[in-house]
Amino acid sequence: MPGTQTALPPGDYAHFKAEPRTPNSPVDVSGIVITLKNLKISPLPGTARIEIREFATNTGQWPHSPAFTRLALTKFPAPKTPAMAVSDFRADELEVTAGTSVHLQWKGPSTLDYTVSHSGNTHPVGKQRTYQATVDRDTTFQLSYVTSETTHYLTTTVTVKNPKLTGLAVEGDVTVTGSLRGRNKTLTVADGLLVQGKLSATADVEVTQKLSEPFSS
Repeated sequence: MPGTQTALPPGDYAHFKAEPRTPNSPVDVSGIVITLKNLKISPLPGTARIEIREFATNTGQWPHSPAFTRLALTKFPAPKTPAMAVSDFRADELEVTAGTSVHLQWKGPSTLDYTVSHSGNTHPVGKQRTYQATVDRDTTFQLSYVTSETTHYLTTTVTVKNPKLTGLAVEGDVTVTGSLRGRNKTLTVADGLLVQGKLSATADVEVTQKLSEPFSS
């Protein structure tokens, strides 16, 4: 425009050679479309200038100098990824048995870096949209990612039919419908132990207080 000034800072030049898909590809009135791949341009707003030089002939005699043109491309910042672009965070199975490998997947842009957290540990997975883990008890998985300078989260839970626990504290009653076994461990009862069925032991039973017998009717 009249009255405006254009400053062209020194920059790098890259050369791209445009070739037809086949040696005898015709060029008709529709022209040709040139696609530049792996073109590195600063992400800052501004103008990128492209110069196109052409050597062409329809007579078999090539020109001594090329025809050329210059194009000015206006650059804008890339739009930020909205938080709702990531969705459908789920496991392939919602209920499994202990020791089963669970496969997680989700939908989202491949430009984001994802992290999966569970059982007190954090596992960066990069730009992948899948994750696999082995679970022994009910586990809640948390997916996190950063967009628009804010961290967002999605969660999903997998339940285990026969969980393995490292510790169990119960304040109320405990009912066992099957067998209660321990391997090289001690079963300590602070109050009374009531057995309505058969009490059997494969080793010694040590009683430090009086063992009361049931009243007979």
